[in-house]
Amino acid sequence: MISAILQKVEIALHILQPIDRRIMELRFLERLTWNEVSKALSYDVRSVQRRSKEALERVTAIARIEISVFVRVKNLLEGM
Repeated sequence: MISAILQKVEIALHILQPIDRRIMELRFLERLTWNEVSKALSYDVRSVQRRSKEALERVTAIARIEISVFVRVKNLLEGM
């Protein structure tokens, strides 16, 4: 089940704008802090957080998974 969800999320990530995809990569895959992401991309922290929130909402909608499932998968990945 988790692999199917991850495949949907991966497909959805490719639909995001490049900057939003990069924010997601830096924050959730490379585990940078919000400050580190904002410095790396030359955006202020609030803009990065807002874009990340909106991108997560789009990924969730595109992948058609409930946010609770997405959060559980994200937490599993962060715990690795």
